[in-house]
Amino acid sequence: MGSFVIADVHGCVKTLKALLNKLAPSKEDIIYFLGDYIDKGKDSAGVIDFIIELQNNGYQILTLRGNHEQNLLYAYHNYNEKMFRTFVAKMNKSGNLLDENGKLKEKYLNFVANLPYFIELDEFWLVHAGFN
Repeated sequence: MGSFVIADVHGCVKTLKALLNKLAPSKEDIIYFLGDYIDKGKDSAGVIDFIIELQNNGYQILTLRGNHEQNLLYAYHNYNEKMFRTFVAKMNKSGNLLDENGKLKEKYLNFVANLPYFIELDEFWLVHAGFN
């Protein structure tokens, strides 16, 4: 059993798929994602969809919240419409994050909202950026 740690995918689902193709993890391996799945790249929704697909296909996936997911939740829950639309516009290049009413799709909201801040392992802790 091996372990892989991946961080800061930032909407680059093609790059993520290429990386995992090269690493060739088995379903016995554990893949830790350290956050920042969204923003910057072309397909933030595609990254989340791919991670969910891996989980549904029996891969051992553990995910953490990054600052970009935290910022999305802040914009969503404090619903300053201008801030939310500005923030989401940068990461919704694929057009898949929002529903027909311009709201964050429930699937993505649930994924992001349920991400923990850290993972405690026997020998070390995993976190996106640091402890405050």
